[in-house]
Amino acid sequence: MPKKKQPSSSTKFSNLQHELLKLYSYGMSDEEVKDIEKMLADYFTKKADDEMNKLWKVKRWTQETMKEWQMTDLQESSQPNSSKS
Repeated sequence: MPKKKQPSSSTKFSNLQHELLKLYSYGMSDEEVKDIEKMLADYFTKKADDEMNKLWKVKRWTQETMKEWQMTDLQESSQPNSSKS
């Protein structure tokens, strides 16, 4: 049986991970940790939303585009799957 590889003790952390480790070393309350987690979630949600807005603008997508996608998905999902036995 092959040996399982153990994680290296020289794990490389990203700059964000280093900063978070320094921050968490201060012994924060559960509430403070939750606040920071929410701030990070909000930050990344905003970045994703901004990127989607750029994509919509570049691709010139509209609500009509969304309706077309929805109709395509509905049509595809209503067709019998020929690969089932």
